[in-house]
Amino acid sequence: MPRAKNETMLALVWESKPFEMAVRDIEKPTVQMPEDGIPSSSAFRSPTRALVALPNDSSSDLEFLFLPDIFPTTWAGLNYAQFQSGYSVAVFDAGPVGLLCILSAFLRGASQIFAVDHVPERLHKAATLGAIPIDFTSPEGSPNEQILRRRPTGDKRYIDCVGEECLNAQLKPQQNFVINDAIHFCRGPIGRQHQAGISAAIPELWGKNLSIGSGNIGEVYFQELPRLFDLIKTKRARLDFIVSSEISIEDAPKAYERLDKKLETKVVIRFPRHRQPPEAKPEAKPAAAVEGAPPADVEKTNGSTGPKVSTATRVIPV
Repeated sequence: MPRAKNETMLALVWESKPFEMAVRDIEKPTVQMPEDGIPSSSAFRSPTRALVALPNDSSSDLEFLFLPDIFPTTWAGLNYAQFQSGYSVAVFDAGPVGLLCILSAFLRGASQIFAVDHVPERLHKAATLGAIPIDFTSPEGSPNEQILRRRPTGDKRYIDCVGEECLNAQLKPQQNFVINDAIHFCRGPIGRQHQAGISAAIPELWGKNLSIGSGNIGEVYFQELPRLFDLIKTKRARLDFIVSSEISIEDAPKAYERLDKKLETKVVIRFPRHRQPPEAKPEAKPAAAVEGAPPADVEKTNGSTGPKVSTATRVIPV
């Protein structure tokens, strides 16, 4: 990507170790050609499909921040599991993805939801949404056993929202822990929202006529975008509850450390950006004017007329 001479910018740089980040002053890149961006992004290939106009109201910018991010991801996970209204569902993970999956399931008419995690604060937040918390490290038994005691028929659907860092009951890395537990007790298709490799209990999966649904959410996003947008716009879906901190980029390294220790749920980096007033336009006499109406190039605000000057911010989820 071409670089502008003598211009620098602050950047969050990975230090080659998980959750170890640093803020560095780097040369500022410039985008001159489409391929200087992210060629694999659907937004670059189909901007008219990917971009939506946000309402000019008092809605929190955090509400819409997750519209192109994890909100459609969780919606797609339910689709992959062939979820239908009235079904019970177990959601493995009560981090930001799991919490939005729980919210999505309730919005789509789930009869009962179990939230499986081991972080007390996350389980508490899931419970405030109406989910039944299940601690998979509890001496009460595996998630399978705990859920079956509460629902002897098992769950209709199971959603794996954990991602790459799957842990077992001893909090040791075990990538197939979640999927095998789902196979043991689930009564219907299983949805996965990531592409980590697994070694699943295929004989049991086959014997119970189960299926595992997963995939890229690109087309799901475009299909569901109008619905998800309206859910946020009408405030049926309030998504900012998953944000635990808003920080500046200088605080990002500490935020990653807190994320690694499960002390944060979702962190947002907020960048200040000020819009300059529009240039004054030369006066023009309209062919016809309504008496008492302000000129077309100014906006009436708080009883006065003048060019509109606003302050905006850019927010990026971590």
